[in-house]
Amino acid sequence: MLSRKRVWWTLGIAGGACALVAVLHLPIGRSVLASAGGCPVGAGNEKAPSAEQLEALRAKAAGTALKGSRKAAARPAYGFELDRSTRADVDAWAKSGGHACTEELQGAALRCEGIGRGSGTVKDAYFRFDTTKSAGTGGGILVGIDLMHEGASPDQAAALFDSLSGAITREAGPPSAVQGQASAAHLGEGYLSRAASEYRFLDYAADVSATNYGEQGIVVRQQYRSVPHS
Repeated sequence: MLSRKRVWWTLGIAGGACALVAVLHLPIGRSVLASAGGCPVGAGNEKAPSAEQLEALRAKAAGTALKGSRKAAARPAYGFELDRSTRADVDAWAKSGGHACTEELQGAALRCEGIGRGSGTVKDAYFRFDTTKSAGTGGGILVGIDLMHEGASPDQAAALFDSLSGAITREAGPPSAVQGQASAAHLGEGYLSRAASEYRFLDYAADVSATNYGEQGIVVRQQYRSVPHS
């Protein structure tokens, strides 16, 4: 299995071949793709990046690759509030649900597995925090969430995709870009068949995608990120 540290962060810049997109959507690439700011900066370095360095990298990347031209009507984020919910809030949520979580990025991220919530089972949840604002927050302010669901059938994946993207559209606004058809017929065509909806706002970015991974099923992914703005 590839090391997470070898998967470079692209912040949702689609470009490239389908194979690259697929790799970046697998669990091996999610630690850094997850929430607009995980970056393998300390890989191979003697000194790990500071909280200030991690946040500066996240803010710069999100501000260039994810920013739209107008504010979102709302910023849905899996029941949490970006830039307001704290690490303590996420810890309390994890504890109440009995979820097994581990810290990553020197405490700037929390990864939880095996979560059942809503219409689909979340296999992997990744929470990203701005740890420069740690005073009284239990470890930082929530700035991003990345969720990957268990592999599903074409019908199940299409229904979940429609539910998630529909909720974002109703609350935040229409998508900025749509790739592929989120239909059972298209998603079931074969390996790497994919559909995605991108939402880009001045202060918020969200993505919903569904990718066919063959025997693993069709994996639906949802992402919510805070975008710095003046």
